[in-house]
Amino acid sequence: MVTCQTNFALFCVYFNEVINLLLILIFTLGATLASCATCCAFRFCKNISAFVPRSFCDNCYHSLTWWQLLPILGWAIQKGKCHFCDRPIPILSTALESLYGFIFIWLFFHSANLFSFTLIAGLLIWLLVLSLEDQRGMEVSSFCLYCGALLFTLWASPQVWWTIKTSWLALLLFFGVCLLFEYHGQLGPADTICVLVIMLVYGFHFGCWLLLLASTIFLATHLHDAPQTRHAFLPSLSSSFIILVFFQIY
Repeated sequence: MVTCQTNFALFCVYFNEVINLLLILIFTLGATLASCATCCAFRFCKNISAFVPRSFCDNCYHSLTWWQLLPILGWAIQKGKCHFCDRPIPILSTALESLYGFIFIWLFFHSANLFSFTLIAGLLIWLLVLSLEDQRGMEVSSFCLYCGALLFTLWASPQVWWTIKTSWLALLLFFGVCLLFEYHGQLGPADTICVLVIMLVYGFHFGCWLLLLASTIFLATHLHDAPQTRHAFLPSLSSSFIILVFFQIY
């Protein structure tokens, strides 16, 4: 009896250690991908290759060492300032790294399976890159947009074909409305493509909820702006996708 209790206690200890290690790994994955997304968005806006040159300070252009590139820790070790020029490091990247680290943990334990987790995680990072580009320069990388759209439609092809089969007329009408909004300058091509990709993957119903929530967030955040002022819509779309995923409306 004592031996059984001892073995059970050891099992509980080892199990907790495994869970804690898993949490750290998943958080690190989310933080690292968010860091890469932030870097790629900055480079795409500046027409710089995503791979060459290596990461550098935006102010002094000094190449960063490996420890400075560590998600969250790199910012904390440098006390929020560049190690070389002492200029404050924008908090946005660190905040996104922390946020997406926790989002990935939540997704991992609430997704139906590994396929669902990786698909949602991939869409989140894709939307993050496009949102940061859109927010910074009101345009996105065509390569990132179209390659991502193709990748996710192929990745979730069974779900995509089912959506097309069951909702092809609604999708066609919706696409026509989006083109009309594009013609009048109310939407951009990237907005239409992102909404359609998510709608194809998760269904027409989800896409309608997504667009409704994104429009509400967009109007609420730009309520007092001038009517003719252009604003990025993809950040609202990305935020809405996160909210709907948390409520598991898919």
